[in-house]
Parts: sequence; C-alpha cells; structure tokens
Amino acid sequence: MKKAAILLMIITVFSKVIGFGRDLTLAYFYGASTVSDIYIIAISLPTILFGIIGMGISTAYIPMYTKLEARKGKNEADNYTSKLINLVILISISLVLIVLIFTESILKIFASGFEDNVLEIAISFTRISFISVFFLSIFYIIQGYLHMKGKFAIPAMLGIPMSVVTIVSIVISYHTSIYVLIVGNVIASAIQISILIIYAKKEGFKYKLHVKFFDNNIKTMMHLAFPVMMGSSIIQLSLLIDRTLASRLGEGAIASLNYAQLIDTFVQGIFVTSIITVLYPLISKYAIDKNIEAIKNKLMQTFIIICFMLSPIMVFVLCFSEEIIKILFNRGAFDQEAVVMSSTALFFYSFGMIGVAIRFLIMKVFYSLQDTKTPMINSSISVSINILLSILLSYYIGIGGIALGTSISAIIATYLLYQSLKNKIGSILTKEFYISILKIILSTIIFIIVAIFVYNEGGNLVPQNMRLLITLVISGSCYILIVYLMKIRSVEDLFYNAKSKINKEF
Repeated sequence: MKKAAILLMIITVFSKVIGFGRDLTLAYFYGASTVSDIYIIAISLPTILFGIIGMGISTAYIPMYTKLEARKGKNEADNYTSKLINLVILISISLVLIVLIFTESILKIFASGFEDNVLEIAISFTRISFISVFFLSIFYIIQGYLHMKGKFAIPAMLGIPMSVVTIVSIVISYHTSIYVLIVGNVIASAIQISILIIYAKKEGFKYKLHVKFFDNNIKTMMHLAFPVMMGSSIIQLSLLIDRTLASRLGEGAIASLNYAQLIDTFVQGIFVTSIITVLYPLISKYAIDKNIEAIKNKLMQTFIIICFMLSPIMVFVLCFSEEIIKILFNRGAFDQEAVVMSSTALFFYSFGMIGVAIRFLIMKVFYSLQDTKTPMINSSISVSINILLSILLSYYIGIGGIALGTSISAIIATYLLYQSLKNKIGSILTKEFYISILKIILSTIIFIIVAIFVYNEGGNLVPQNMRLLITLVISGSCYILIVYLMKIRSVEDLFYNAKSKINKEF
C-alpha cells in the first residue's frame, strides 16, 4: 500500500505543479478581478453540484463493486457499473435543464454580490460551464473502477492535459474574448474523461447501454450513497456560502479566497489524497472480511504519517503566508491588495490543515464500514458551526474571518467524528501514537526555528525570490533528519518503501 501511495504521490506532485501553473496563469492575466471572480464561480457551480452526486456514488461504488466481484464475478460487477453510468447520465440531463432555466436565480443565491453587467456575464459563463456536468458524471465512476483494478497512476495524471488546455485558453482569452476562458474549461473536461474511458477499456471494461432503475444492486448502492451525497452537499454548501460572503467584501474577494484555498488544496492533494486514494480500497476489503484490528492499525499508522507530513507545512504557512503568496502570485494583474487579502485567508486556512486531512480519512473508514449516516450528521454539525463563525468573524476580520471559521469548524468536526468512530470500533490510538506525535511536535518546533533563522539571516546572501525556497529546503532537510533519528516506526516504513521504490525504478 505504501509503495503505491508513494508512486501516486510523485505523480500527484507533478500533476499538481502543472495545475498550479494554470492557477498562476489566471492570477497573472486576470489577478483578483471581476473576471476571475465570475470564472471561479462559473466553474465551481457544476463541479460542486455534480461533485456532490459523484462523491456519493464513487464512495458507495467501490465497496459494492468489491462485494459483487467477490460473490458473483467480474461480469456482474461490470454490468452493475454500466447501469450506474447510464443512470447518472440521465440525472445529469435533468440537472443541466434545471440550471439552464434557473441560472439567474441560482447565481443570485450563490453570488449575491454580482449585479447588472457582471451578473449577465456570469449567467452566460455558468450555462456554458454546465456542459461539463456530462463529463463529470462519468468521471467519478470510471475513476473508481480503475482504482478497484489497482490503477492509480492514470487518474492522477489526468490533471496534466486538463491544466495545459486551460492555460492555453486563459492566454487566448486575454487577447481575444473572455468567453474563451469558460469554453476552454469544458474542452479540458471532455479530454480528461476521454482518456479515462480509453484506459478503462484497456482494463477490460465493457460498456452496455442498459438502464434498470430498480436493480437491487443500484438500490443498495443508492441507499449507501444518499447520506454521502447529503454530507457532501452540506460541505459544498459551506464552500459556496463562504464565496457568497466573500462576494460582499468587494471586487476580487472571491478570487483571493480561492487562491488561498488553492494552496491548501495543493498540499492536501499531494500529501493526503494520494494516501487515502490507495488506502480506501484496502480498508474496504478489511471491512468485508470484518478485520477491525487491521483497520485500526492501518488508521493509526496513517494518522502518524499525515501529522509527519503536514505539521511542518502548517507552521511554515503560518509564519510565511504573505511571502508564499508574493512569490507565487505577485506579478502581472495580481497587485499588493490581492496579496494582502490572499495571504490573510491563507494564514487562517492553515490552522485547519491537519484537521481537514484526518477528518477526510475517518470519513473514508466509516464509508468502508458501510456507515454513511454518521459522516452526514457530522457534516451537518460542521457546516452549521462554519456558517455561524464565518458570518460572525467576517464582520470583524473580513476575509480572514471566513477562513478562520472554516478552520475552527473542521477541527471541531474532526474531534466529534473521531469520537464516533472510537465508539463504533473501539480504541484506536495506542502508546506508540502518542510517543510518535510528541516526536513530530518536537521536530516541527526545531524545523520552524531553523526556518525563521535561515530566512532572517539569509536576507543579504541570496536573491529575494530564492530566499523562501532555500529556507524551505534547509529547514525541511533538518526536519527529515531529526524525524529519522527519532525513529518513528510508521515514518521509518515510509522511508524504507520510498527507498525501495527508487532503487527498483533506477
């Protein structure tokens, strides 16, 4: 599992770097402006709306496929997949028609700060953007299918062609028409799903044009998926409410919030999603075998690895949020005002970095145990807290209050969800966990002391644009060395598997 996770992490790093280049390109040409606000809202709505359905279906799909394949064979499992794809396409058609009719009303809810000409452009952007729902509807299922076959690399690499097409569309739109922006996003989505389907066929998947609404397997899966969809919709609603609140804070506030979230998502995608993507099918198999001890042991090890990876990143972002934003985005149309807004949001988002990661992991454990209701209830509590805190704190500290409300709610929700899991499967954390966390905390303290010292003392020795990178390399190397010397078993296993993978490849 760890070797696959390491390979996936390497691929994800490359894909995320290209994706980050896409976001840097948008920031360079459009900065934190009205156009970028409109674009972000337009691409967010279909992604979020069908992401809700897709997340629920893909989460319930993997355990169901595993069970069918084990009991009735691959053909039955593949027939179930085809029926699911066809059903989801029909749902997509209904959603697109609804949105085309009620676009203006939807935007007035989720982008209440848009008015007059801005609203008109946003309506056009959103209608074009919703074409991508047809591609998104299939994406989650085929991606889950490939994960079940142990093929993690191709889905992880799909962000690369999508990002390249988007970058090209951003550049062309700047010199021609802003509508090229949104058309490019739709084309990129089409290319992404086309590649995924090709590789699914190579793995032996045979699509059949057959819909059976009352198929027992579909009904069972939907029973599991519905609470996931509700929980996901509640979480996505929280994101939209954050952006709605930001739209009231002035021009560029939505974009600034988005740029801060991009960095947080970048970190989560590389260090967390890669691990959990590989872990979920494995835990699902443990759950089918009723091997609770294996689940608890794997979960504890993953807790330690997540803390090892994210602790130094979290404190580094806290200390250097403005410098990070300046280096990444402060060029072209991205001015000093945008730097201040984005860095403020990034600073407060970083508080919840570890909480968000661990919560995502625990939710997957609940899904593997076919308990989808507990995460849904937890999401409801989390979003309620987030909305209240974001409204209250944004009144006092503006955009930073929205980010801080999100972080606090994530931490509280993680604690509550962990307690629910503990009540369900028993004690998870052992003496080894607490000793490992103490070692990580000590290593992180030394790391940030070294980072601050190197950054302050190296001011006259290296160019300004290289200063932060050199600081990160030196302090990061010290951190890895200290953790290695402290002999944390889960981290030692990670180092060993990474070394084995590199030796095997070269």
